[in-house]
Amino acid sequence: MHAGSVQAVQVSRKWERVPFGTYLLPELQREFTARCALLGMETQDSIEQAIRSWLGRKQA
Repeated sequence: MHAGSVQAVQVSRKWERVPFGTYLLPELQREFTARCALLGMETQDSIEQAIRSWLGRKQA
């Protein structure tokens, strides 16, 4: 499956998302939020992308 397919699956399943929260350093949260805004991305989409990427690299 190529990246476009993965993104299509993510977009079509947004209504299935569950709440997820964590604590970050204030400067990290500000930089992340600003970068998402500059790129025109929703923070939840960016977080999901980061988690999927991290999980893909952390094969047990």
